Amino acid sequence: MDLKKDFLPEDREQAFAEWDCANYCTELATEYMEEKDYKKASMYFENAARSMRVLEDLKQEKQKAPLTFIVSQYQIDQQKLIDLVIARYKR
Repeated sequence: MDLKKDFLPEDREQAFAEWDCANYCTELATEYMEEKDYKKASMYFENAARSMRVLEDLKQEKQKAPLTFIVSQYQIDQQKLIDLVIARYKR
């Protein structure tokens, strides 16, 4: 599975680690369920769920990135306008 497209470049290392953790924990939880050790199984399922929540948060960051860029550009343009008005006022 290609996870690169789902996450920002700066988040990919963490995303890969969380992906591995979620898979590992799910495998262990399944093994413990087969052994009828439900307490350990639930612990590993909870850890897998935590990693999946982190993955969802990182994916949302990627989806918000274009909007964040647009807003930051707007703020820069707004500051340029303020600077221009101040410069004209000082003349």
